[in-house]
Amino acid sequence: MKWSGYLLAALGLGLTLYLLAHLGVGDLFHSVRVAGWGLALLLPFHLLPLALDSAGWRVLLAPLDPARRASASFLLWAAAVREAITRLLPVVSVGGDLLGIRLVMQRGLSGPIAAASVAVEILVSLIAQYLLTVVAVVTLIGTTQSSHVATLLAFGLLVILPILAAVALLLRNARFFERLAAMVEKLLGSQSFVPTSDSAATLDRHIRQLLRDPARLAVAILWQFAGMAINSGELWLASHLIGHPLSVPAAVALEGLTQGASYAAFFIPAGLGVQEAGFVFFGQLLGVPGDTAIALSLIRRAREVVFGLPVLLSWQWLEIRYAKRANASKSPSVEPDA
Repeated sequence: MKWSGYLLAALGLGLTLYLLAHLGVGDLFHSVRVAGWGLALLLPFHLLPLALDSAGWRVLLAPLDPARRASASFLLWAAAVREAITRLLPVVSVGGDLLGIRLVMQRGLSGPIAAASVAVEILVSLIAQYLLTVVAVVTLIGTTQSSHVATLLAFGLLVILPILAAVALLLRNARFFERLAAMVEKLLGSQSFVPTSDSAATLDRHIRQLLRDPARLAVAILWQFAGMAINSGELWLASHLIGHPLSVPAAVALEGLTQGASYAAFFIPAGLGVQEAGFVFFGQLLGVPGDTAIALSLIRRAREVVFGLPVLLSWQWLEIRYAKRANASKSPSVEPDA
C-alpha cells in the first residue's frame, strides 16, 4: 500500500482516539464490564449475515460453475476471508475482493469466471447497501428532529442512483474490460500487468451473461440485503448486553447509515475513524448517547479482530499448502542410479 494509505489510516486512528478521549474511556470500560462474556455471542451470530452474503455470491456463480466446485461452505469461508482482509489488514476495501478472485480460481475455475462473479457481486453489494441506506434514511426522517441532515442524505441518495445505473449499464453493454486491456496493450505492450484482450473479452462476456439475467440479480440482491440487515442485529444484541438497548429500527438505521459512510470512504483502510465517527454522528441523530455509540463501534472492532484472526490464519495455512503443492509439481523427478 502506498504511503497515502498509511497516512489515511493514521488519520482515521487519530480520529478514533480523539473520540475516545472526548467521550470518555471509563464509560466504555464500564459498558464492556456490564456485558461481560455475553459479548462472545456476537461471534457465532456473525456467521448468519456472512452465510446470507455468500448465498448471494453462490447465486451469481451458479451458471458459471454448474459443477459447484465453489461450494456454499467454501464461499462462506471465502467471504469471511475477504471481510477479514478488508477489516484487519492495511489495504483499501477492494483488497479483499481481489483475493476473492484468487480463492475461487484455486477451486479450478478460470480467471475470467472468478473475476466476473466478484465484479458482479461487488455491484450487487453496492445496490443492496444503497437499499439499506434508503431504509435507514427513511427511518431517520421519521425519528430525528434534524430535517436538514435527513434532507441532505436523501439528496445524496438521489445523486448516487444514476451513478449506480451508469456502472451497471457500462458493465452490461460497453465491453469495458476488453477495451481497457486493448488500450493498455497498445500503450505498454503485450507484457503489461492487465489480462490479454482475449481473456478480458471473456470476462466481459461472463459479466454480460450475469447482468442480463434480472431474476438471478434480484435474488442475489435480496440475499445480500438480508445479510446486511441481519448484521444490524449485532448492534441490537450488543446494545442490550451493555445495558443501553436500541430499538430494532434504530439498530437498522445506525447500521445502514454507518456502513453507507464506510462504503463511500472505501479508500480508507479498514474504515478507521469513519466507522467510529459514523456511529457517534448518526447515533446522536437517532437519540443514541455518544458513549454508547462509541462503545458499540469498538465492540464491533473487537469482534472483527477475534473473528477475523483465525480466518486469516486458515487462509495463510491454505496458501502454504498450495505453495508446497506447486513446488512439488515443479520439482524434477530424480532417476535412481543403476
